[in-house]
Amino acid sequence: MAVWYSLIDLVLSRIDAEAAHGLAVRALKTGLMPGDSRDDPSSLRVGIWGRHLPNPIGLAAGFDKNAEVADAMLNLGFGLVEIGSVTPRPQAGNPRPRLFRLAEDRGVINRMGFPGQGLEAARSRLATRPRRGFVGVNVGANKDSTDRAADYVTGCVALAPYADYLVCNVSSPNTPGLRNLQGRTELAGLLKRVQDAIAAKPVPLVVKIAPDATEDDLDDIVAVCRELKLDGIKTALLNELLARESLQNAEQLARAIKALPIHLTATRPVAEAISSTVSPASWTSSAQTPANQDSSAVARSRSGSSTTISFGLWTAAAASVTSRRSRAVS
Repeated sequence: MAVWYSLIDLVLSRIDAEAAHGLAVRALKTGLMPGDSRDDPSSLRVGIWGRHLPNPIGLAAGFDKNAEVADAMLNLGFGLVEIGSVTPRPQAGNPRPRLFRLAEDRGVINRMGFPGQGLEAARSRLATRPRRGFVGVNVGANKDSTDRAADYVTGCVALAPYADYLVCNVSSPNTPGLRNLQGRTELAGLLKRVQDAIAAKPVPLVVKIAPDATEDDLDDIVAVCRELKLDGIKTALLNELLARESLQNAEQLARAIKALPIHLTATRPVAEAISSTVSPASWTSSAQTPANQDSSAVARSRSGSSTTISFGLWTAAAASVTSRRSRAVS
């Protein structure tokens, strides 16, 4: 495994970051990536929404934006896979280059802006895959939409039949004005419309919020989730912060950041807010985790009975290694 990972890393780290991402997805589609058929230790099993996952490591939205390789990623050993973010209409996202490595900080900066092939492409792929594993769908809004709440309703209604859970992503800083939907009135209206729209075929519904929300914003978000009895809150505890004071390589390349050094900046206030949310709401976090990081994040994921940690990894090689490392946690 170490040799295999080193070779893949040698190739991917020397080409453009987004090109490397695309290459990993294409390799997965062609079946070139080795799978992992071994069973996870029973100690890693976690329960969520009446289902059992083989382990608490999931692939967060952002890697498989267009539902192309959900099963391939499950085969690598992930406990769950979340596709998206999916917008109703195809959109190019922000101009390239828009994904940058920060080697000194063991992280990346991105300003993707929800690029994707749109709802119909994702739905057609999800509709034809065998229903197995635990696959969530992350839904977003088009940048030029005049009714963004309607975009979430459209996406959730169309994809609910193929999703084990849905995520309304209102946290992206790369879509201008999107975080305004985190306001109490706006968020309540959006989520209620989605709940009503999928009531005929309900699936667990989660909202993804920004990790650097103010205390007042968090109070409002938690109040809305309690009132609507939402199934979960997801936040990028280690990433997507607008601030970057701790970076060694503080290039002003983007609004969103996915990097390890800002761990403590976001974790505590958001964790405290989410922990106060009405049970049985679940807390999932998205974090980029290098393959050589220790397994403390996995241990943290087991601190609550309904807590799952999702890791957004930008190369399939890192995904495989992280999945295998999770087996060492008891």
